Amino acid sequence: MTESVTECIACGKEVSRSARTCPHCGQKRPGVSGKDKANGCLVIITVGLLIGLFTWLSSDSDPSSTSTADQSIEYKLATINADGMVNENDVTVNRFRYLLKSISERTGDTPERIADLTVFTQNKLRDEFGKEIGLLELMEGGNKALSGNNVSVTYKEIMAMMIVMLSQQ
Repeated sequence: MTESVTECIACGKEVSRSARTCPHCGQKRPGVSGKDKANGCLVIITVGLLIGLFTWLSSDSDPSSTSTADQSIEYKLATINADGMVNENDVTVNRFRYLLKSISERTGDTPERIADLTVFTQNKLRDEFGKEIGLLELMEGGNKALSGNNVSVTYKEIMAMMIVMLSQQ
């Protein structure tokens, strides 16, 4: 394998392009010309501009709108349940908030886990059994199953029971 060589920018003698100093005259970075440095800077500036342009183009055009990451779990659930956008003050948002808190207190599951299990259950019922059940209906059923229940049961187990029961109907 041959090493790339060039002329030293100071003495003009042959030197490796990757050499840190010229073995003939001691010039630091003898294989890097001003043109090479300029080309490197140009590449860095171009990449930076492209990243900036991409970020700007992919950002939300309305800076006052809320990103998906900033939306509450209960708002996301209400939006999925409505199959479209809902107002942040919609009654279903408040109902999901109550249900998440209630189920979380009874099971020790996080609201995120409860939401994930409920959405999973809805998808399973729809995709495998052709059953269209709303998230609110599923979560209400899960909360009802937990109320007055002295038996230790997880929300995951309740959602599994919901799949079995509702798939039979």
